[in-house]
Amino acid sequence: MSSELNLLEVVDAQGNMVGQETRLKVHQQGLLHREVYVWLYTPSGEIIFQHRSPTKDTHHNLLDATVGGHLDIGDTYLTAAVREMEEETGVQVQGTTLNYLWTFHHKSPNPSPAGLLNNALRAVYVYCYRGKVADLRIEERAAVGFEAWPLERLFFLTQEEQQRFNPLWMGEQGMKVFKKIQELMV
Repeated sequence: MSSELNLLEVVDAQGNMVGQETRLKVHQQGLLHREVYVWLYTPSGEIIFQHRSPTKDTHHNLLDATVGGHLDIGDTYLTAAVREMEEETGVQVQGTTLNYLWTFHHKSPNPSPAGLLNNALRAVYVYCYRGKVADLRIEERAAVGFEAWPLERLFFLTQEEQQRFNPLWMGEQGMKVFKKIQELMV
């Protein structure tokens, strides 16, 4: 089944389900739904970014959160985070090893394809990954690889470097995530 036909929960501002709709319709109509992100960082102070496939429907060919995805019907943020970790990296984790940061509301038009609107409550988790970046499994058709960037460098990227990243993570939310990871590493 095409991912555009997958059903998502439509939620209210508190995250309570108020209906169900296809992924495509959720984004065409800008309906509020839930997403989850997991950031992997290394003990040596690197943040691992997923390099999205050039064929992805949004933010194609950009560096993005290590793991991200929609919640399936009936999912909690935590169950979705655990599932997405395995699907997108091959890493199997227990929910208790994920560090929940916060949930925030983000509404933005997708630059490509035009006309779609992402309106989501997004839960953010972080996880200290002690393996090799090269050992992460790349999800076919979703990503082309992973890149590890020194945490300190992310605060001082040139404009040219910033163009390689999903713009959301180069703004306030991304900087909050990176600072929180920095605190966890102390």
